[in-house]
Amino acid sequence: MRSQLRRGLFLLASLTCALPLLACLTTGGDEEPIGEAVGSYLFTETLLANECGFEAAPVLDMLQFRAELRNRGGQAIWRRPSAPAIYGTVTDGVWAIQTSQSTMLYEGCAMTQREIITLTEVAAEAGDDDAGTADDAGVPDDAGQPDDAGLSDAGSSDAGLGEDAGPAAPQQFTGTHSIRITPDVGSNCSPSLVSFGGPFPALPCEVRYDVVGEPTDPLFE
Repeated sequence: MRSQLRRGLFLLASLTCALPLLACLTTGGDEEPIGEAVGSYLFTETLLANECGFEAAPVLDMLQFRAELRNRGGQAIWRRPSAPAIYGTVTDGVWAIQTSQSTMLYEGCAMTQREIITLTEVAAEAGDDDAGTADDAGVPDDAGQPDDAGLSDAGSSDAGLGEDAGPAAPQQFTGTHSIRITPDVGSNCSPSLVSFGGPFPALPCEVRYDVVGEPTDPLFE
């Protein structure tokens, strides 16, 4: 049973790595976009806490990935190349994007992994057009796959931040990313706990990251 449990937990962990993350639902990332493009951003996530324990959730201490954000009348749209779009809400400069998936780990135990990214816009200050875009060659377009193409040269200010580009795009995003793993209602997941020989110190549990997003060159032409 333990090997079966570990295979199921690997599935949960792999979703965490793919969801820079948030790339799970609805339409493909290369399909016709909807809404107004806000900009493309390089997101850096720094691990704050892993309550689930490394054996159960072998997440990385730092993650980097790029994504485009779009806004359709208060509906948040998160796009990454060759990945489904994710939807959420935008209210007063706060973006909330969420996905969830239930996985049967073994007979009698199903767990739901719910991921939430909450981002707050940091507006560009007047006269700060030279802030540039993120210059970080080798940042992956897809989780774990380096891609040196399409990143800006240092000092570039052509990512929609110019004076003639309409309302200034947010110069930065700050926020959090949480991954919460919870046994489904009616499930008996006690064998998953350390006290019964499993990998989880406790259930439910949560992994939390700090998130910073910096402008980068457009991901989609």
